[in-house]
This record gives sequence, structure tokens and C-alpha cells, in this order.
Amino acid sequence: MPALDLRFETYVVRARSQDPDDLAWLAAVLECGFEPVEGLPPDAEVRLTIDAVAHDALLAGGRTERGPDVEGFAQDAGDYRCEPWRATADGPIVRDPELPGFYRLSGSGRDVEILARAHTHACRIALMRVVRELTMDRVVATGGVLIHGAAALSDGGALVVSGLKRRGKTTLLMALLEHTSLAYMSNDRCVLRVGEAPATLRGLPTLVSITRSGLDACPSFRERLFTARPKLAASDAPSVGMGPHEFVSLLGAPQAASGPVAAFLFPRVTSHPERLALHRLPPAEALALFREGLFRAQRATVLGDVFTGGTAGGRTPWGVGEAAGRWVSSNLPCFRVELGGGGPPTAEQCRSLLARVLATA
Repeated sequence: MPALDLRFETYVVRARSQDPDDLAWLAAVLECGFEPVEGLPPDAEVRLTIDAVAHDALLAGGRTERGPDVEGFAQDAGDYRCEPWRATADGPIVRDPELPGFYRLSGSGRDVEILARAHTHACRIALMRVVRELTMDRVVATGGVLIHGAAALSDGGALVVSGLKRRGKTTLLMALLEHTSLAYMSNDRCVLRVGEAPATLRGLPTLVSITRSGLDACPSFRERLFTARPKLAASDAPSVGMGPHEFVSLLGAPQAASGPVAAFLFPRVTSHPERLALHRLPPAEALALFREGLFRAQRATVLGDVFTGGTAGGRTPWGVGEAAGRWVSSNLPCFRVELGGGGPPTAEQCRSLLARVLATA
């Protein structure tokens, strides 16, 4: 079965599929954060298997594992529920109704087979999510902090755009990438490592979701998107989804996987007359907003239930994030960015904001 080895920091995941195009798609979606490697022993393996007979036999056997549904993939808001199907000598089997299909885990959860009846785009999404989930478990287990935020890299370092949903993270990221020379790092999740100066950031790739209001805030991007995908212009869907590679291509921005952290930006949509009003935050206020911007800050656990391998990796206490937040708020410039004004940011406004931020870094 064809294989692709992907490395995130020092962690290597081997992905396999019967269709080489699945691996090409996976490499493209994860390229800003993961790098293809050769000759390194994998820490984990994920296989996508399309086998109608095996799938139907497992489905017909029924659910024998007792207990409530479990959380599959970790999401910042909302649950991704899976069914504990049965336990085997090798490990548990979990059914994903949304796939639909099964995850067969062994080797303390480091060997995962995705079993589906038919090949669909959802199979590729599942492959990407399992690779990312195993990586997130390793990140948390080794002291990394998951940030719910976007990021872009300048010559002076990474700008982290963090906060709760609907605060304008993607809108601000798009404006800065459109009008400055920043390189795209991430649109939704990042890995922060603090302990030795400088703090470092690496993007953790996710699919990009842009609301209609976000598209309205970047009309040139919207025009290019509708030209590339004309059916979207007539759609009334509240948001548009795409891979990060398509997002970056439409913006015409370069990419960067990692870099030292220069500053944190905490946006919010307001009625302020200035489109990009910038306010330097005192440490106490910066720390409070940093806490809000931790991935799954409102949830009981850092990760989900299925892909943590039965270890404490996915249950790391929030104290790690708290310590990182205290370091960031005390050592890095942190700003509130008010997205007001009622119109898309201009190139001059974006360049001015960037210059002011970097002058303090």
C-alpha cells in the first residue's frame, strides 16, 4: 500500500492509502506545518482501507462495547461523537457515524486503520484528522500549548491572532495577508512552545471556514474565489470551506511553517469608527485574553477520547497553558485590535498596523 511519511516537529506519522491521490491531497492540505520525509522510523501509522465486505461484516456484528458515545476528534466548539463499537485483543474499535466507517486502534493507539465501505471525500478528511489528532496528542504530551488562533510570519517574527470564535481572526488574517508581505502560517490552530526565549510557533493545518461577513470584509478575495468556484456566488450557505492550500493560493501569499513569536493580537468586531484600532494591553488583560484563546479553553479536556492512546497526553492539565500565558503576557507585546469602521481594511491601514506592532517587538 502506498505510503507518505509526514513530520511535525520531531514526530513522524506514516499515512497509507490504496489510492495515491489520497496521499497527494493529504500532503497538500498539511504542507504548512508538516513536511514529507524519508528514511525516518514512524512514531505512528494511519491506514485508509476501503473494503465493503469487511465494513459490512463489522457493522452487522453490532455494537458490543457498553457505555456512552465518546468524543472522537477534538474541536474547539461542539462535539464530534463516535460510538465505542467493541474491544479486541489488539485494541478498541470505534464507529464514526459521520464517515461512516470504523477506526481500529492498536499499539497503544499509535496504529490506526480507517475502515470505510466506499471511497468518498469524507475518507480523505478522516485520514487528515487522524494524522492531526495523533500529532496533537504528542504535542500536548511534550509540553506544547495548543492555541485557537491564526498566525502569519513577518521578518520580525510570528504574529498570533487569537481568540474565541466570531471575533474576527480570519478577517484580520486575510486583510494582513492581502495587503502586506506576511507569510501564512495557520488559520485556526497553532502550537506554542515557551520555556526558552524566544517562544516559537508552528501552524497546525486545518480546513479553512470563512463566513459570508468574512468574505465581505475582503472583496478582492471573494471575487477570486467566486471566479474559481462560480457556484458559490449563487449559494446561500452561511460559510465557505476550503483547504489551506486553496486559501493561500487565492490570497497569493507565501507560506511559512514556523518561527519565533513577535506579538499576540486579540481581535474583536466593534462599532469603533476606526477599522483597525490598535491598543497595547497591560499584562493582566493580555493574560485573560490569552486564556480565552487556548484551544478548547471552555472544555474539560485538551483533546478528545479516541486518539490519545490511553495515556495522560490528552489530559495535560491547563496549568501548562497558564504558565505559557503568564510568560507571553509578561514578555511579548500583546494588542487588542478593534475591527470597526464598517468596511474592509485598506492596504494603508494594514501596513500601518503591522509597522506599529513590529516596532514594539
